[in-house]
Amino acid sequence: MKEGFTSREADDIANLTFIGGRTNRKISDKAPAIHVPPIIAKQDADLFKMQDVPLGENLLDVLAYRSFLDERRRRLASTLNDFLGALHQRCGVAAIAAGSIPPHQHV
Repeated sequence: MKEGFTSREADDIANLTFIGGRTNRKISDKAPAIHVPPIIAKQDADLFKMQDVPLGENLLDVLAYRSFLDERRRRLASTLNDFLGALHQRCGVAAIAAGSIPPHQHV
């Protein structure tokens, strides 16, 4: 992805996914609108959904890259907040009740 974006923008955490090295080399310089549809056709969209990757056609266009990053950040933050909230409910409250974490120190 070299469509007028800096390497810092290309390496933004919201642009990172868990994929194999071979797949990464295969798609490295292709626009998402080109490489995403065949992956969905072959393996299903669930792989992207599990990683909070937005799949709207309008966000897969290279010109919408910054909007894609904004949406992916929003989704990742929501997933992390849900996870941390659930963890706090399960572990944090029990730890406070057991006295292992003073109430004023819990998040």
